[in-house]
Amino acid sequence: MSAGTFNYWSDHCICAIILSISIIQVTIMFKPVQQKKMYEYVIDQIYAQTQSGQLKKGDRLPPERVLTEQLGISRTSVREALRALEVLGIISTQQGEGNFINGDFAESLIRPMATLFIINGGTKKDAIDMRMNLECMSVKNAAECISLLELKELKNVLQAMKDSDDDDALLDLDATFHHIIAKATGNILLENQLQMVNYVTKVILQIDKNKLMMTPEFRMKIENSHHNLYTALEEHNPIKAEQVMKNHLNQEFHYALNSEKKTTESMTFSFD
Repeated sequence: MSAGTFNYWSDHCICAIILSISIIQVTIMFKPVQQKKMYEYVIDQIYAQTQSGQLKKGDRLPPERVLTEQLGISRTSVREALRALEVLGIISTQQGEGNFINGDFAESLIRPMATLFIINGGTKKDAIDMRMNLECMSVKNAAECISLLELKELKNVLQAMKDSDDDDALLDLDATFHHIIAKATGNILLENQLQMVNYVTKVILQIDKNKLMMTPEFRMKIENSHHNLYTALEEHNPIKAEQVMKNHLNQEFHYALNSEKKTTESMTFSFD
């Protein structure tokens, strides 16, 4: 190939590459910038102040008129923001008193999160796996730092469970027992996650209403499991506490899923 021919093809190749790049650049599309609505800025400010600690649980927000003046926006935008914050559970409105930072913010999110889990096709196994992991982590950490007051609370719940003959009350007491353990870890995020997972588990158990779950034999096993958990925590023995929790939950899930196992004859869960 002569030098002239080479240069000819070289020039054409370069032009083709440049043209291709130009075409690619032309086809790149940018999405329009989304303009935030005014009330969303209000929500951002109030949420940021709750995160920084400037606004605390139980604090009262300024009246609508004051918020309108301070933020420089319309009263309509302020009202939209307050309604959205109330729906999210960040504030609560007391008639004639005003708007307050909600003390049960985490609690208000549990039901919506649990509902989303169920609507989006979350399975029993999903809930069981997550609860097993979180509960074992929780009890192991709690065994190292649980206080005498928290141990006393657990003991009171054990007595209430022993005295109760109501199925729904037993489910509530079981959740309370596990919540005290989670709270004893001092880890707020872990505590909130367990509240949500336990709520989902409770809903699933109530939906099935497995009769086997309510037999005297099952009650005795669950009562013994809770007592063993209490003993391990009282001894501040993390390894023992974790193993007892595994046994306890395996036992609970086995009975809860028993009716489903009878129909499928193949579904098994193992967490060892």
